Amino acid sequence: MTLELTPIVIDDDHYFTIAEFRAHVSNLSPNVTDAEIEDLRDHIEGVFEDAAGRAFIVREKSERLRGDGTATYLLGEYDACELVSVTVDSVAIADALVDEAGMLEMPAAVAVNAAILVTYTYGLDPAPRQLKRLALLAAESMVGSSSIDARATGQQSEFGYIKYSVAGRDGAFGIPEVDAFLSRDPKMGGYGVRRHVIA
Repeated sequence: MTLELTPIVIDDDHYFTIAEFRAHVSNLSPNVTDAEIEDLRDHIEGVFEDAAGRAFIVREKSERLRGDGTATYLLGEYDACELVSVTVDSVAIADALVDEAGMLEMPAAVAVNAAILVTYTYGLDPAPRQLKRLALLAAESMVGSSSIDARATGQQSEFGYIKYSVAGRDGAFGIPEVDAFLSRDPKMGGYGVRRHVIA
């Protein structure tokens, strides 16, 4: 059973640097500050990870669990990969590990109601090759200028009616290449978490 605990998440890395964003967006206003780019980057990282159900870079988290008389516990984050520390009722446990399924395995059963505090890393390492380019593309779409009305779902042209993807309806961003990357469909090249179906 998992107790409520505000997760401690430490960003050791980011999808792109401020300099990379400035170099990528050719029409960026000179009035856009570094702090605004950092806020935008944090937003992009959050949307990517919420949409896909996983972290694309290695992050660290502390989590409290309650002993239930077993030796195996489900961690809150997908792609849990390495333990930093584990304590049971404030006593350090040296032989705990994270198995291939991302489960916490204790060296012995933990007493019912014992307080387990586990700190671990999670996420993909290395990050997918296309992550940076797609994150920059998504971020640019939020600050770049466009001749198309942002609320438009389509536009009449000399070639006929063109229908646009719509963010939030057709995917997290409405940018087909980005949404395909975030999708749970492996046929689209998606990196989103695919839930196991139990028959």
